[in-house]
Amino acid sequence: MLFVIDTNIESLAVAEARKLKIPIVAIVDSNSNPDDIDFPIPGNDDARRSINLYCDLAKKTILDAKQNIKIVEPIEEEKPKKAAKESSKIKVIKISENKEEALKN
Repeated sequence: MLFVIDTNIESLAVAEARKLKIPIVAIVDSNSNPDDIDFPIPGNDDARRSINLYCDLAKKTILDAKQNIKIVEPIEEEKPKKAAKESSKIKVIKISENKEEALKN
């Protein structure tokens, strides 16, 4: 994900992210084009106080998400026990020329 404050100044970064299909979150002022932005946030991208606010909120959101994320291990599928036992058994058949001896085995 790319977070952009001023899309006019960072137009090259926006174009590269579009090419690479990287999602873009951007502060979009009245002089910016929101068409290329996946998640536009309307706001002032010129004032220092606004920029500090946006960056601080983004930082807090990321840190909060890192603390609350839970990694789930993938569950391995178990084979049915009956099928596993049957597949591991090998039958040995003794072949004999003598018919009586073959019937006994």
